[in-house]
Formats: sequence, C-alpha cells, structure tokens
Amino acid sequence: MEDALNLSKKQMQSFVHLFRDLDHDFAHLKSFSTYSPKIIENLDFSQDDYENYAAAYKNILEILKKKKRRIRMKQLS
Repeated sequence: MEDALNLSKKQMQSFVHLFRDLDHDFAHLKSFSTYSPKIIENLDFSQDDYENYAAAYKNILEILKKKKRRIRMKQLS
C-alpha cells in the first residue's frame, strides 16, 4: 500500500472513488447470510487486503485534504 502514497493527485482521487465502490460492494457481499471469507479468498482477496486498502484510503484522504487546505490558504493570502 506504500505505492498508493506515491500516486499523483489525480490517481489518488481515482483510488478514493474506486475504494468507495469496493467498500460498498464488499459490505453488500458480507451482508448475505451465506457469506464466507472463503468466497473472496478464491478471488485472491482477504479481509487483511481490505483493511490494508482501507488504511491507504484514509491516508490518501488526509493527504488530499491537506493539499486542498494549502491551496485555500494560498488563495486567501
């Protein structure tokens, strides 16, 4: 996930949108009573993978917010 922090601003924004889609779909999948972690393991994905992406998502959101604040501060000065 360290690679995610080296993305351009546009790539970070894309990551944020894609993670939101993944988060929505993953939550939807887990809501089924027949859900089992084996289902996603067959797709080479795990809860740990999800948590790593979620951590990168939170870090990227914070980076984007800081960049946005810096731009606003420059515009105000």
